[in-house]
Amino acid sequence: MKETYQEKEFKEALGFPGFTEVTFSYQKNLLLINGHLKTIFKDRADSENCLNAYFQSSEYRKACHNGKNIGDIKLLKTDDIEQMLHEEEQYSALIEGLTKCRQKFLAASGEERNKCIYELASILGILPEKNKQTLFSWIIQREGITIREQELLNRKIEECAGPFNIAADRLARLFIPGLLLTFPSVGSVMTQQRGKYYYRGENALYKSSKASLFRNKNTLPDELKIILVKLRFDECGFFLDQFDVVKNWGYGAVNYMALMQHYGLQTQMIDITGDLKTALFFACCRFGKDRKWHPLQKEEIERADSRKNIANLVDSRYGILYRTPVEITDIKWAMADENAGFQIITPVGYQPFMRCSTQHSYMMLTDIYGEYDMLCDPLFDIYKIPLDEKFCKWIFERMDCGNKVYPNDDIPDISLEIEKINSQTIFSGSRFNRVMRDLKMTNIMDNLLKSLEKHGIAIQGKLVLIDPEKLEQINSQYTADIAGKKINLNPQMDPLLIIS
Repeated sequence: MKETYQEKEFKEALGFPGFTEVTFSYQKNLLLINGHLKTIFKDRADSENCLNAYFQSSEYRKACHNGKNIGDIKLLKTDDIEQMLHEEEQYSALIEGLTKCRQKFLAASGEERNKCIYELASILGILPEKNKQTLFSWIIQREGITIREQELLNRKIEECAGPFNIAADRLARLFIPGLLLTFPSVGSVMTQQRGKYYYRGENALYKSSKASLFRNKNTLPDELKIILVKLRFDECGFFLDQFDVVKNWGYGAVNYMALMQHYGLQTQMIDITGDLKTALFFACCRFGKDRKWHPLQKEEIERADSRKNIANLVDSRYGILYRTPVEITDIKWAMADENAGFQIITPVGYQPFMRCSTQHSYMMLTDIYGEYDMLCDPLFDIYKIPLDEKFCKWIFERMDCGNKVYPNDDIPDISLEIEKINSQTIFSGSRFNRVMRDLKMTNIMDNLLKSLEKHGIAIQGKLVLIDPEKLEQINSQYTADIAGKKINLNPQMDPLLIIS
């Protein structure tokens, strides 16, 4: 994975030699932890064995993983949802206990420090003994461990105290909010508080669950489709770069794709959250023509075809909840190619113009051809929620009428400018030239220009996407310093040093 600006800056600031790699790579952290655990647990910490154990478990098998048939999707009743919310509260309490324990560990020495590391390991779930309340359930495959094997493994932990302590401490650090970590296709970002599951909520059952870019039919030839998509992304990226808050952002990499999606551009990204209530909000509410959120009403949910005007609709009566364990996606990622960027869930991090922390925002970047469909992804459990006015109103009010999801009253709204790019058919010449270079198509530019013109797409000298006075006003009133104060958190740097 290419060295990020933040990694390079950190290396230069501390004067490390050229043969030393400084990385905030999330994947390399996972691989380091797994390597140390395998020193002790051998095959029981092997990633493939751990994944197989999960996919063979009753926890996985009792859920639906292909929602093409509504009858196959498990129904979530109110009691089930309350139990899920309770589990989230228990997980948060475990994280709080882990944080306190780690603080004790950092302050302790000698025998007290050793006791703290065992307490950390117990909360994390990396001891041979089973513990009902742990943060990790599958990172070690415990099925069939005998008392004799437990004794041998505990002895091995004592013999390999160094690797074990590193694994426990590194795992615990993943729960530090604001930790600077590097991800493919994103760069180095400040992470938010880690949860047990990733969720996605949708307010009806659709024929497919794809990124917004692929929900509408497009009659353009495939080659021109890709060019048009990249023109829109590039045009939008150039638009964002005009804002001082973007140019001077100092809280990790600017995630342009997430900003575009957040303000209405159709992208190849699927929104995911680490918070169940946020997912339930999207499953029970809709964004109206008045540009406000509303709970679903009786006439919208009483029949399967209550919302006939929605394309791709199967059944209006149910909200759909997707869920997958964070731990399992991490294990899969640790086994993936280091440059893999598609179908990998990554944090959006703290961003200019966004309150991502309120949505516990994550993203899944899908391939440019639109083949990925979450409805058929075996990694996700799929549940249906019977929608009724009372429940929809309850979650709407619990999320403060949407303000807990989109508290953007004090952040400039640039959605109208970005949304226009979805239907834009005129693009600037400089953006077109750049896209041609990126796609290595400069030798056929003239032919492509003619083809685009035939489909009503024009290339001109320069494009103005925002009124200059509005741009100047935003830049004077909303600076990187002002946006940074909304985060109220400094980047926590904890790089890995790799000496080649």
